[in-house]
Amino acid sequence: MIKVNLLRSRAEGVGEETFAISAQGGAASSLSRSDQEEVIKKIGVALLATVGLFIYEWYNVDVQSKRARTAQAEVKVIERKLKAINDELANYKDVQDESKILEDKISILKALSKVRLREVKSLDFLQSITPEAVWYKNVEYKDKVFKLDGYAMTDDALSQLIKELESSIYFTDVILMKASESKQSSGTVKAFQIQANIGDVG
Repeated sequence: MIKVNLLRSRAEGVGEETFAISAQGGAASSLSRSDQEEVIKKIGVALLATVGLFIYEWYNVDVQSKRARTAQAEVKVIERKLKAINDELANYKDVQDESKILEDKISILKALSKVRLREVKSLDFLQSITPEAVWYKNVEYKDKVFKLDGYAMTDDALSQLIKELESSIYFTDVILMKASESKQSSGTVKAFQIQANIGDVG
């Protein structure tokens, strides 16, 4: 408590008048009790609001963290599924490539089989149409072309052979490359060379 005494002269006489000023608690001593209670209430409300905001933010952060963890887990699951699909597609592509290779091999084998069957049929047909007066010294097949080297006892036998070859479905483009007389132990015969393409027979 601080007291200040003020002396003041009066016209009627000299007297004392004392005034007291309290400086206890600073500026708060100048507030009334009701004002002090109001200030305390406001401070309490502010503290409660701050605590409430802190609790809300903490809860919100926890919820968002859980959501983020859930989203990350879902992303990992989707990535695993995508990887599995990509692996399966890669395997499918490998299977497709292998299937294409096998199909190509089958096509080649079929073509070879067809050619060989055609060759066999052509040779079998050639044997069936060859006259008794004709025999072969050499039969060569290369690049779908037959070359027949042989002998014929008579011109008629050679003509008959050429006619049979030209009318068959097993041979095309029949050409008499050479025909000349040749002396053999059995007598004079016709030496010939015939060229013919193999026909497209299934």
